[in-house]
Amino acid sequence: KELPDVIKILIFSKLEPAKLAKVACVCRDWRLLAMEPILWRNHCLHYLSPWIPGGEVELLNRLKLERARYSWRRLLLETPYARPD
Repeated sequence: KELPDVIKILIFSKLEPAKLAKVACVCRDWRLLAMEPILWRNHCLHYLSPWIPGGEVELLNRLKLERARYSWRRLLLETPYARPD
């Protein structure tokens, strides 16, 4: 029997951004789950907040202003920061 999506997302939440991107290549179902905004939001807040003046608040405000253009995933991938990998 297959794991519920909620459990898969919980497992995916433990992955670093590069690994999460690789998981998205496995199959269509995993791609949809790996694109969940909450997974990328957590990475953005963790990795980008220290590098943006104003920290988490500024990051959240920036995303609100750019909502039409940005997703959490895109924001993380397009913002230069010191990547752990």
